Amino acid sequence: MPAKQDKLSPGAAFGQFLREQGAKLDGNPVMDGHRHRVAIEGDQNRKMSGSYRGFSDGRVNGEFVNFKISETPVKWVYTGQELTEADRAAITKQREANEKVNVGIKQVAQDKAAKSVFGLYANSEWARLNIRIWRRRQSISLA
Repeated sequence: MPAKQDKLSPGAAFGQFLREQGAKLDGNPVMDGHRHRVAIEGDQNRKMSGSYRGFSDGRVNGEFVNFKISETPVKWVYTGQELTEADRAAITKQREANEKVNVGIKQVAQDKAAKSVFGLYANSEWARLNIRIWRRRQSISLA
């Protein structure tokens, strides 16, 4: 862990950790809990051989994976100054807002996938044959 971490913000400290591990970052990393791909020293063109994710809610921490070396994540925990109650409240509020947005995005993606699968099923020959049989059986059982 770097000794200067006490004076850095959590995002800047995590960015410093990632750069020490060989990641090529422009600015501070995104601390949203999702995986982000990143280029590693020695990567050519648009290749991205690294992955990181950072958490800024509660205990600030993160992990980094350099796929050139290993698939085991290297863990990082922020050891700088403690967050105040006001900071924690602001982080919690932001996290709740992000979760609401993510739920909406997830629901839209699920609806799109369901429509796509339904279209594949409805247009398949197997479904056309089986729906006729099912309808015939329903008319017999209702009579």
